[in-house]
Amino acid sequence: MRGIAILILAGGMLAGCGKEPTGLTTPTPQPGLTPAGVAGAAGSTAGRPGAGLLRRLPANLALTATQKQAIEGYVKSFQESTKTDRQALVALLKQARDARQAGATKDQLKAILQQGKPIRDRMQPARQQLQQQIEGVLTADQKAWLATNAPKPCDRSKLTPLTDAQKTQIKALVTAFRQANQADLETVRKALQQARDARKGGASQDQVKAILQGVKPAADRLKAARQTLSTDVQGVLTADQKASGCFERRLPGAGGMGARLPLRQGARGA
Repeated sequence: MRGIAILILAGGMLAGCGKEPTGLTTPTPQPGLTPAGVAGAAGSTAGRPGAGLLRRLPANLALTATQKQAIEGYVKSFQESTKTDRQALVALLKQARDARQAGATKDQLKAILQQGKPIRDRMQPARQQLQQQIEGVLTADQKAWLATNAPKPCDRSKLTPLTDAQKTQIKALVTAFRQANQADLETVRKALQQARDARKGGASQDQVKAILQGVKPAADRLKAARQTLSTDVQGVLTADQKASGCFERRLPGAGGMGARLPLRQGARGA
């Protein structure tokens, strides 16, 4: 199933949390800043940890406090107005996952997920409004960077599976990363769990942010280490594999906060 990019930049994303469910539809590229560029890698409906491109802006283009506040306000309004619909989509995804585990056919799964179309259509105006609001907050340079660095759609016609040698090389790189950063990974993992528990317990957004800010030094070290790891893994891929856009997925065991590697989970042979 392909990834959905519901256009939501969760306020929690700016504090290092939130991930949009996948499996309903693929967004249609639009002129200017695309949904993928703005929020395809971020959002919040299920409350799981994650992050997006906005958090990965380079230091010279990082969001200002005023921009963060404005985006969080827009997102909060979006979340409040679409809460029921987003919960309905999450329920459908859970129903589809349960059905798949029970042995449902592709057609049966498709029928379940198709029930989400009226919901997505109903949410479309709110998504478009949010995208426009966020675009209005960002500078031209920020939008240009996001458009350039947005995840590319997977073109399976250009997909070349990883060779056994590539898999071995990448596994060794990931293992070395985990071993070298084990302490920071555990620190961030515990903080994310604490933040999730606090949110479920009714903690305010500021209280959740305070928890995550407490591990910012560890998160910053991990960010730098992940960038090095991503560069190293990119060096293992062929030009055709990079061009396909099919080799990108979250780094398993990286403690959340937006860890990504150029290896998409769904890629055959990955």
